[in-house]
Amino acid sequence: MMENFDYIRKSKIKTMKYIYILLILVLFSDCKSPITKLYYESGELEAIIERFENNLQYAKYYYKNGNLKAVGHFDKDDFYVGEWSEYYADGVLKWKGKFERGKRIDLINGKWPDFKSTNGYLDIEGRPKILKLGESYKVRIILPDIHPDILLFTDKEYNEIQQNTDVNTFETYPYLIKPDSIGELILLLTLPNEKGEYIKHKYSAVFQLFVE
Repeated sequence: MMENFDYIRKSKIKTMKYIYILLILVLFSDCKSPITKLYYESGELEAIIERFENNLQYAKYYYKNGNLKAVGHFDKDDFYVGEWSEYYADGVLKWKGKFERGKRIDLINGKWPDFKSTNGYLDIEGRPKILKLGESYKVRIILPDIHPDILLFTDKEYNEIQQNTDVNTFETYPYLIKPDSIGELILLLTLPNEKGEYIKHKYSAVFQLFVE
């Protein structure tokens, strides 16, 4: 009788060891790369965040339409690090660059950016060749090497271009222009210098449009 009891006790201990080992494996597996999903209040997927063994986090953010909004890494303290990419809501690349401990690196190949060393263009919704007087046009800047946050977008008198407030399109075309005179329409895109100063007639790209 005692031998039978001892066998049952050993069997339970052995079973518990297997359960304990299995639990460790499950926990280790979860800690290795657990995935967190975030959702908008309306139910659409907002982000997928994956954490790795070194506490580095890989994040993908999405627009409500399902298109990718941004992708990159966080460190263990939730600072942006390494390479990040941002996109407009229709999937077009907005910016690609790097962060160091949460600070965006605006230098390109170690140098302050200028319009001569990067490729970009003004994109008008529908891409009309000639604009119509009094009509409104949604506009964006395609300049992936330079983050749009540091750009000053103005008319030739350095008045800032109006923001697009249409909730359905502002994440694709953030600006709105409405020509008020026939003829040439000049728009300027100005970069600050390394001190963050915007200097008129310097560090600017000129966009020449025509209105009829």
